[in-house]
Amino acid sequence: MQRNYSLVGFTFCRGTAGDHKGPPSHTSPHSPLREEIFPGRMESSLVLKLCVFCSALLCMLTACGATPDQVAPQQAVTVSSGFQSQASPIPTIPTYLCGAWSSNNAPGPNSTIIIFARITKNLAGVSGATATAVVHFQGGDQTLDQHPASDSGGYASFKLALEGRQPVRIPATVDVTFTNFPGRTLRCTPAFFTPM
Repeated sequence: MQRNYSLVGFTFCRGTAGDHKGPPSHTSPHSPLREEIFPGRMESSLVLKLCVFCSALLCMLTACGATPDQVAPQQAVTVSSGFQSQASPIPTIPTYLCGAWSSNNAPGPNSTIIIFARITKNLAGVSGATATAVVHFQGGDQTLDQHPASDSGGYASFKLALEGRQPVRIPATVDVTFTNFPGRTLRCTPAFFTPM
């Protein structure tokens, strides 16, 4: 008669004399002389051990967690009624505005382009203002010898022959300044072009 004893993953058998052949192994070949004393006990033992381990792990995690008396109360945020009066005011649009642009932003290196500019007062065109322009080429600045006066819509224009003075794919800018209007001088946002 044989008796088996189980320990997690191993089965030990006690059998009759002459029942043993070769070195011991983890699993024994099935023999009619061998019978298990407690069939299915290994599975129930494993489940029990797993439940004990999970319970112990849960207790340890709970012990390490924060308790309600460890959480610091947060201070309430209060917004004063005068908060909006401290905000910066919306900026006002300047009385006089001007801008400049090119008739072609990608001209050929030997092209002739036109530089346009406009001056406004409260968004209406200003007539009679004198415009001057300075072109900023890579090799140096050139002041244009034209001094057009703005028309009734506030527009002025300059004819500019590039004559290869600006290298291809290198941007150039043009500053336009308006003078001779109610005692002021106003520099416009620059025009630009890049010969291609």
